[in-house]
Amino acid sequence: MLDKKCFLILDYINKECEGEIYKIFSIDDLVSAMPKDLGFDAQTLIGYISELEDKDLVSVKYLDEFEICISPLLKGRQIFEARKENELEKERLRKICLKYSFLGALVGCVCILAVMAIYFVLGVT
Repeated sequence: MLDKKCFLILDYINKECEGEIYKIFSIDDLVSAMPKDLGFDAQTLIGYISELEDKDLVSVKYLDEFEICISPLLKGRQIFEARKENELEKERLRKICLKYSFLGALVGCVCILAVMAIYFVLGVT
């Protein structure tokens, strides 16, 4: 499983590269594209990219201190798409739960009002 930082890098590469084509990125541009609060620098970024390459998620054609030529592999695309599908499924389930919770609360309120109306009409105290 990928940690948050690896997934962010894979996400960025997948969004920037169409298909399995190679694209040249500046190391500084990649670092600046990452969230500041996660503390990315050039060395940690290269380490995470090496981890992605070891897991056969990306292919690195060349890497120097300023640039990297990289492409997402099929496995990397599949993980990315599966994670996005899982997020969409979670959102769909959350909406269903919210809808049925509201419906249950509404039915409960109607039942309480009906019982109160019956007691009022019958004059039960």
